[in-house]
Amino acid sequence: MSGKDVIAITALFPHDTQMATLVLAQRRLRAAFSRLAPESGLPFNFMLPFCPVFDQEETRTGSKELSRLTVGPAVAESGWIVAPVAGSPVLVERGPRSETKGTDRFPAIPGYPALPRSEGFILGYAGPLAQDVLAGAVAGERGEATPEGQSVLTATLSVRARYRARVELAIERDDRAYSVAFSIGPASWRR
Repeated sequence: MSGKDVIAITALFPHDTQMATLVLAQRRLRAAFSRLAPESGLPFNFMLPFCPVFDQEETRTGSKELSRLTVGPAVAESGWIVAPVAGSPVLVERGPRSETKGTDRFPAIPGYPALPRSEGFILGYAGPLAQDVLAGAVAGERGEATPEGQSVLTATLSVRARYRARVELAIERDDRAYSVAFSIGPASWRR
């Protein structure tokens, strides 16, 4: 089977320091996945950590500032490994889910099952090995920590500054290879 798809998603990203923490966690998880599934037909992750969001704008709710977001430790959900997010009026439950077609608001990534229903930063996909990948990554962590001294895999981050951007994924695949090129559009910052 071969094909080329272009998918567009609006996503939320934290500022650089917190993004670096998520990228480091993703790297540890990818290494654990590679040890457990060296012959996997799909890559563990196809881009930087991202949090799919609805296209509507965040709104101010009675105060002059947007609420802080809380990004929790990585968890497994439906084979995906996600750092859950709480605290935003935009991050509400997604619509009906289909295993291959995504939700009514978020497209599926070709070759992968639908994105998880809970809101969070997508770190990667490990399928039935997700819990084992999480356990292996935590056990194999080598002193990597956030600036606050927390483990990158079990850290809870408080995010005030963040931006939204349109992400475009250009996916090419055939029986032997899976390639993703992504571009992140102009940032719309929120504080």
